[in-house]
Amino acid sequence: MGLQEDALRRIFSLDAGRSAQLSLRMAQDGLGGRSSALIAIEDEKYLFAATTELDDADIRNVKEAWSNCRVDLRAGRPVLHQSWVLLPVGHPTCGLVYIGATDTPIGGDAVRRVSLELSSLFELALSVRHEQTEVQVLYEQLIARTPLSRLERDKLVLVLKAHDGNKTRAARTLGITRATLYKWIRKHGLKTA
Repeated sequence: MGLQEDALRRIFSLDAGRSAQLSLRMAQDGLGGRSSALIAIEDEKYLFAATTELDDADIRNVKEAWSNCRVDLRAGRPVLHQSWVLLPVGHPTCGLVYIGATDTPIGGDAVRRVSLELSSLFELALSVRHEQTEVQVLYEQLIARTPLSRLERDKLVLVLKAHDGNKTRAARTLGITRATLYKWIRKHGLKTA
């Protein structure tokens, strides 16, 4: 794995769900869809790893395509329908990308273009989805052993820094009054301009 791939893997593992959703949005926009899903395949089952605006009709489409076209999908062949497409991800196939609710039929050229541009991102998102659990566990352990006052102080410092020290915006972000913000600043002994 190259340095760039390693960096991408770390970014994806920090927030696999969000990274997958951003990749889905790009595919959705590229194919003119209004809904999408990244689907992991484990054994003969499938499970939704990330979705955007999916409805019951989309879920039925995926279920029907998986039931009727599993062999084609496993062989790496996409399933094209009038208003949706199901694309295999990986070699061998480790997942699927569903793009649904399109206004116009999706052409083979558009499918190939989106597949070429985004397949490695989808494959990466699927490969790190189990690591997300580990990251979440580590985060929860950190939160559990960190005193609440320290968490409050760290959040206060981050929000103030994000707003370049602007206390009005920081208070708004924290959902507190400026007076309360000033109390917290004094309580934690922070120096502000």
